[in-house]
Amino acid sequence: MFITLISFFYLSLLFFLFLYFRNLKKQVKKADKKTLHILHSQENLLHSLHLLTEKISRNHVLPPSLTSIPFADQTGLVLSVKQLSLPPVGTPHVASIVSSNKGYDVFFRYNTQKDTAETPLSHLGCINLTPDFEPMYESFRRIDTKSTFSEDARCFTHLGRQFLVYNDIYPEVAQERTICIAELDSRSSQLKYTTPFRTQSNQMEKNWTPFSFGEQIFFLYSLDPQVIFELPDPQKNNLIQTKIFPHKSLWPEKWGKMRGGTPAILVDGEYLSFFHSSFKDEKGIIWYVMGAYTFASTFPFQITGISPHPILFNNIYHSSHDRLANPKVRVIYPTGIVYEKRNNRELITVSCGENDSFIKIITIDKKMLFSSLKRIAPQKALTVDSATNEHFLKTV
Repeated sequence: MFITLISFFYLSLLFFLFLYFRNLKKQVKKADKKTLHILHSQENLLHSLHLLTEKISRNHVLPPSLTSIPFADQTGLVLSVKQLSLPPVGTPHVASIVSSNKGYDVFFRYNTQKDTAETPLSHLGCINLTPDFEPMYESFRRIDTKSTFSEDARCFTHLGRQFLVYNDIYPEVAQERTICIAELDSRSSQLKYTTPFRTQSNQMEKNWTPFSFGEQIFFLYSLDPQVIFELPDPQKNNLIQTKIFPHKSLWPEKWGKMRGGTPAILVDGEYLSFFHSSFKDEKGIIWYVMGAYTFASTFPFQITGISPHPILFNNIYHSSHDRLANPKVRVIYPTGIVYEKRNNRELITVSCGENDSFIKIITIDKKMLFSSLKRIAPQKALTVDSATNEHFLKTV
């Protein structure tokens, strides 16, 4: 009996110690997380004060890799820059502009925060602009994607129909972010259907460049190497990889890896699009920059020209950071493009998000843009067969 009591005592003690140390481990982990959160908040606060000092002194300093680049509004390439204010949603960003009967439509991302959640919720919205890029506030509508994780919409036209491409959490796999395509109702700007694409990759899928060619929709999946997808039916998850061009050194490494930006549109017999890249400076600040590129208007759509350096302009990165935006990131992020003729001039209008807090509309002289591009020599494409395509869709 005595031995049984001793055994029970030791077992109870072991169980108590197990629970105690498990609880202690949780408390330590929680305390570490809280400490990291406080340190991160303090770091962001200090950097926000630095931004405020820059704003008051008007002494905005670019990193060394950008200081030798001439501002495009001084060379005549950029004709005007307009910042949009949209009170209905506070600080929208990542905007995609398209022409409409009344002027323009802008599809954009905006964030909200639920209670004390650290991660903000992201939504898509739309608003009409006048021909002078003035918002018609009463026209604002939220795009119902059935999600609060929708990001970075790109709007484009295919066979007279409008489509929206955006990234979202894959509906059946938590934390897997993928690309979705949806057809827009022309009157309500709401979605008729949504098709998520699953490549079975282990990476976050963002920044695919959509374009219309003949009867089909295509995507530039990546730019360097140049990888192309064909989408036979936008209502089916059936992407077909068509060509790969192993481009090298299209864009200097010091400005980061080229990634998608705006949809591609036909201009003067070539497709034109704007891309972005990002890099970190010696202070730990991340800088997003943008450039333009062209590719052939016929299959297999090889890249033909590219900006020799990032397109900068006066007051770039000067937008105040929203409270939900990371103050240690400087962003210019192109996602919309329009080609048109106004006042006997050929113009390219690019809509950008700036500092994840505001929208800027940049008007560019088309002739100067094309003359500034560095031409790219033709390259031999790699062969893509059905087995390669199947393997790629599982591993990209």
